[in-house]
Amino acid sequence: MIYKTIKISISLFIIILLSAPAVMANENFARANRAMNKAGFTENQRSQVEETLNSAQKHGLPEDVISDKLQEGIAKNVAPEKIVHAVKQISARYNHAHSLAKGLVNNKQEIAQLGNIVAAGMAAGLTTKDAEKIMAGIKAKHPQPAECYSLAKETMMMARDLSRRGIVSGKTAEIAEMALQKSLNAKEMRTVREDFNTQQGRHSIESVAGRHGLTSGMASNASDHAAGMGSDVGSGMGGGIGSDVGSG
Repeated sequence: MIYKTIKISISLFIIILLSAPAVMANENFARANRAMNKAGFTENQRSQVEETLNSAQKHGLPEDVISDKLQEGIAKNVAPEKIVHAVKQISARYNHAHSLAKGLVNNKQEIAQLGNIVAAGMAAGLTTKDAEKIMAGIKAKHPQPAECYSLAKETMMMARDLSRRGIVSGKTAEIAEMALQKSLNAKEMRTVREDFNTQQGRHSIESVAGRHGLTSGMASNASDHAAGMGSDVGSGMGGGIGSDVGSG
């Protein structure tokens, strides 16, 4: 009797656990629909957003990021058509970032974590081309998925953080590539990243890069943030909504 009760309890727990993502997704859809109806979205615009959220859920992308961006745009009274455009762009960015991650690792959780880091870097100004270049460099160093996750994570976190500091995308990629050429391991890459993050100002970052032998010069260019699949600013939101939050 006790065994049967325990077995039933475990079965119920598994059912609840497996249904949790679907419940969260339904909550996101309901919240998005309420907000769009209130903001005066057309049926076609609502359909496009719902399709984007459904696609994100299907491909394991963080639909809450898309939903949050939708809410942010509505709160700031951004025109619905611009919000729809930005939502689609964010979804495309995460989809591409996760595809890059799948090219390096096999574990589902690692794909999600690495993909989110790459997407955050792209939102901060790292171009698609430079993100691809860095990821290709990582794969060249460690072609086996089991070996490259830690290095990929630390390298892309460094690229993300430099992009958030306003370092031009090409220079960020150069620093990452030089670090890979020097065969820095994950722990050493983390040390370099933390060293960068303790500095204030572009010239201090340049000094750190020079000290580690990673670059001969630095550049900062805000216009680079509009390149590729970077920041949402200048991509149809009219500057009304900032770049993605979080992701590491």
